[in-house]
Amino acid sequence: MFNTAKKLAVATALILATASTGAVAADAYVSPKHAALAQSKISAQQAIDIASKKVKGYAEEVNFEHKSISSYYEVDIIANGQKHEIKIDAANGKILAEKTNPHYNQPAAQPAVSLSQAIAAALAKTGGHAKEADLKHRAGEVFYKVETVNKGQKQYVKVNAQTGTVEAVQSHDHF
Repeated sequence: MFNTAKKLAVATALILATASTGAVAADAYVSPKHAALAQSKISAQQAIDIASKKVKGYAEEVNFEHKSISSYYEVDIIANGQKHEIKIDAANGKILAEKTNPHYNQPAAQPAVSLSQAIAAALAKTGGHAKEADLKHRAGEVFYKVETVNKGQKQYVKVNAQTGTVEAVQSHDHF
């Protein structure tokens, strides 16, 4: 009887240990793209600086991309009414490609706060790394939407493009 009770206790302990290990593993999962972002040697702000030196203008958008074994940032610089899309290697900061869109519909005015400043404000709130950031114009409002990743957790941060104030932080993308 004691032997059966012991076996039952051991079996129960194993089931509980397996279940809790699975839950911890699920919480600890980090996508390959997020892992690559965390390991990249170049930050979003550094990619913006590199692109801004190549094309004199202001940065409107930055996106981190991870394809197979390579990672890069796509940075959009607005200059002279044109959008310049510049790819920056996330490992070494080299410019991989540049493309110009001459038919870009440029907004009326450049925002008071730069994309790099908006990213810095977002990271001050969430920590981690900036994965994407872009300038938005909606219903007369101008703001930056910054997606950050910290330990596999995504956060979306709304930053006022005129004041640099963080207006919202949320785990879903509904700005």
